Amino acid sequence: MRDRLLIADDEADIVTMLTSFFEGKGYEVMTASDGIETLRQVEKKPDLILLDISMPGLNGLEVCSRIRDHIDCPILFLTAQIEDMDKVKGFSAGWDDYIVKPFSLAELEPRVSAHLRRQARHSMVVAEHIRRGRTKNAAWEHCPLYYGIYTSGASIERYNRKSVHSGRSPAFLPQ
Repeated sequence: MRDRLLIADDEADIVTMLTSFFEGKGYEVMTASDGIETLRQVEKKPDLILLDISMPGLNGLEVCSRIRDHIDCPILFLTAQIEDMDKVKGFSAGWDDYIVKPFSLAELEPRVSAHLRRQARHSMVVAEHIRRGRTKNAAWEHCPLYYGIYTSGASIERYNRKSVHSGRSPAFLPQ
């Protein structure tokens, strides 16, 4: 299965260049030219998002803040804004990395590959820890790595590790 990228940028020439480049490398590419369209495309569950900060409708930081709690794929920002406060805002909003415009495709592609490899390893670890069950009315999943219980894809209970693990963190959980 090919990795699916979402490229969200209001500059058509950048979208065209990135689409051509990544499709040539074997990726499936979806595109969006504004924040609202980006939110719609996120519903198709991309494996990685390349997101411009300055877009019409909702800017990239607003999009990132809205989707971060609902999607766990890497988000890489494409930005011409390189002030320290912009970086702080971006990491606070949930981005995983950023690339400064103008950028080199020779640098971008290995960054994308590295984030996708890391995400694939993370997904395998999570899959190993998921427990599934069924009640009379619904199927459920429990994943201790995410501190939650889910049914029909929706979280029905969230908790922190201290309340569940008697105040001690198991060795595999971050301290």
